[in-house]
Amino acid sequence: MTLLIFIKLIAIIILLILSAISSGSETALTAVSKLQAHRQNEKGIKNSRYILRIKELKDEFITGILLANNLFNILATALMTELLVSEFGGLGVTVATIFMTVLIVIFSEVTPKIFAINRPILYALKVAKFFFFYTKLINPLVKLINSISGKIIRLMGLNLNTDQSKTIKEEFEGAVQLQRQLSKKGEYEAEYMSNLLELKKLKVDELMTHRNEILFIDLEDTFKSNYKIINDSSYTRIPVIKGNFNNLVGIIDIRDLLKEEEFNEDGNNILIEKNTFQPVFIPQNKLAMKQLIDFKSLREHIALIVDEYGEIQGLITLEDIIEEIIGEIFDETDTDESYLEKIDDQNYLFNGNASIREINRSLNIDLPDKFVTLSGLIHELAKEIPKVGKIIYYKDFKLQIISRSINKINKVKLSI
Repeated sequence: MTLLIFIKLIAIIILLILSAISSGSETALTAVSKLQAHRQNEKGIKNSRYILRIKELKDEFITGILLANNLFNILATALMTELLVSEFGGLGVTVATIFMTVLIVIFSEVTPKIFAINRPILYALKVAKFFFFYTKLINPLVKLINSISGKIIRLMGLNLNTDQSKTIKEEFEGAVQLQRQLSKKGEYEAEYMSNLLELKKLKVDELMTHRNEILFIDLEDTFKSNYKIINDSSYTRIPVIKGNFNNLVGIIDIRDLLKEEEFNEDGNNILIEKNTFQPVFIPQNKLAMKQLIDFKSLREHIALIVDEYGEIQGLITLEDIIEEIIGEIFDETDTDESYLEKIDDQNYLFNGNASIREINRSLNIDLPDKFVTLSGLIHELAKEIPKVGKIIYYKDFKLQIISRSINKINKVKLSI
């Protein structure tokens, strides 16, 4: 073996090693997400900041590393072809092509990429600094290549503009949903995060207590009846009206009222009216997440929801929104009214005003939650208030009207 052949063989080995490093680096630095890189950087891990910088130069990095990888592979193949042609003549081209294809695929592509995809953080931290400066160094050439590629892609009718914030959001939501699927029973963190993401899409009127279901005090009623309502109530805050909700007086905090020495069976409605305070009014299309933030900043616990005409449609509390994230909160005075009766594992008896979101969550089913209540779904499907005994089908679910009044559905049997 001559010295020149030996040098060429060493050069081929070095080029294949460099190709393997660049292939693995491309996989590792692509596989590591921005969120992972941020976590590493917050922990003070060395070189993690370079991963974040490469993420900001994503297109330039991909072009640069592909340029290097292809250069190494082509040079190695050219050298091997030269060696084998001098040895075997024209047959050497075929032998070199087959031999180098096997070497490149196994040692420079598959093996390093399998390692990198299984240890992306470890690999990325080792190479990030070098490839960041490498990308900066060849940036003029990369810009030229990307400009040509961009024109070709636009000629194909494709859009290169990507919303990075949307991509990160989708990545995060996907990670939460995957973790929720993988979580074992009793692990609630992923479920809470998933519920929080869902909360961002909900409006307050989807979580509110409708005005027909609100417990209230009417100053046109006798004090005796109002006194009984207050003493029997499990709520701390109750709306006070005169005749109807279009004549709202305010909200009363029962705890403040009970501190009044005059509040006893011999009292009067004037005492109740004196202790009311003006509530917060919010539009029905306000996002629940925004209202949660406002409850915190304003130190409020209750708000009344109005439509475009200013008429009260319902009521929402801080607890309503928190329950959407962590599930139903019960204290010693609460009872679980998500369903009236569990008949068996396939049949349940619900109130007509039962929340579809709560039904879906408690039974792990998928009734359409664009309808706030079970009655709303039934009205949409039946196009009327069905008679008692009427059976309505939605997909594989059966809804049977058990009882109703003149203008609303009271009880529904749900079969799943």
